[in-house]
Formats: sequence, C-alpha cells, structure tokens
Amino acid sequence: MFRGEHIGELVGNPGPARDAFPIEADTYERLDDEFYAGRIETLTASEQDLLLATAACTYPPLETADIRQRSAKSDGNINVLMGRLTEQGVLYRVQKGQYEYTAPKFHEHLIRRTGSLPR
Repeated sequence: MFRGEHIGELVGNPGPARDAFPIEADTYERLDDEFYAGRIETLTASEQDLLLATAACTYPPLETADIRQRSAKSDGNINVLMGRLTEQGVLYRVQKGQYEYTAPKFHEHLIRRTGSLPR
C-alpha cells in the first residue's frame, strides 16, 4: 500500500505513479475542450471578459469587490454582468457580493485558460 511517508522515496522512476501524470493532463485537456469551453463560448464578449478576469481572483467565493479591482469595467456594468452570468447558469449567488461557479473545478479551468494565478 502506498502511504504518504513513501513520497520522499519517489526518486527517478516512480513506476505506475509516473504514468498518472500524462493521464491527468489528458483528462484536464478533454474537460477543458468538451465541458468547460462550451460554458464560455455561449457568452457575450463582455461576459467572457469579466468571467476570465475572475481567474485572477481568490476563490472560493468570488467577491465583487475583488472582481472590481481586476476589471476596468464600471461598478454598474460589473453588477449587470454578474447578474447575467448568474442567469446563464455559470455562477450562483451565495450572498450579497459573493458568488461561486456552478461547475466544479471551473476556477482551475479559467486559471489554465488565462495563465493567471490568483493574487
């Protein structure tokens, strides 16, 4: 049985564990293409811009104050777009000023897509 204390012993060729990394990358690539991309492509350009800007936000949850700092859009425009993203089923409102993605691991997809890390 593989246990955490054996991680330090994985030098060189870790055997079957080595093969898991390409499979994981292929799985993410397939999810990106077949599951997540469709959620973004159906949005307007403004909605896409705002959604992609959320990749740089800390999560969970998304906070509108954080989004405002990372977007050049006006506060009113951000509020309207967040409402539209909620109506589209991409986000859901947790409470005033806080949102979460409806799809699991969607934030990680946006980070991969934009190449930006949360700050």
